[in-house]
Amino acid sequence: MPIVILGQEVKGYTSIIHNDYDASFSMTEYLIKQHHREIAFIGVDEKDEAVGVVRKKAYLDCLNKYAVKVDSKLMAIGDFDIDTGYQMMQQILTHKTPTAVFAVTDHLAIGAIHALLDAGLRVPDDVSVVGIGDIKLAAYLNPPLTTVHYTFKTSGKMAAEAVFELMEDDTKQGKRFMTTFELKTRASVKAI
Repeated sequence: MPIVILGQEVKGYTSIIHNDYDASFSMTEYLIKQHHREIAFIGVDEKDEAVGVVRKKAYLDCLNKYAVKVDSKLMAIGDFDIDTGYQMMQQILTHKTPTAVFAVTDHLAIGAIHALLDAGLRVPDDVSVVGIGDIKLAAYLNPPLTTVHYTFKTSGKMAAEAVFELMEDDTKQGKRFMTTFELKTRASVKAI
């Protein structure tokens, strides 16, 4: 039976993955080019290779490339839900108020926005916030969320094509395909 994995790379299986490294690097770089230097990071556990490891590595690599100091007090790791984004943002705010927040998912970004608002801060006037995923709600938030849009329809098509290819010839198992992304710059980021 042909097996195709979407969203994670699994050795020995055909995998359709998102370009998490370049997407995260580009988002961090976008914040830096908006003159942000105190960029908080809200991530997930490293058990998730793509979201927990790759996105964090890209963030750190980008800070390093632009000689932006890494501040561990501006980094918090949790799970994938909105509540976690809220709690992690609260944790960061006990140490320092960043100028921007990079959350590795839109759900985490939404939680962070609500924590900032509850702390009396304005988005983006006081703190800019970005996410990854471009969930439908992202464009309808107030302010609309700057995020990374992955080509989910394309990845679905690629997965279907890979399944059909494996049905024809199962010796082709183990290929790796990467989808593209687009930065959706919206009103949740303000240059400083």
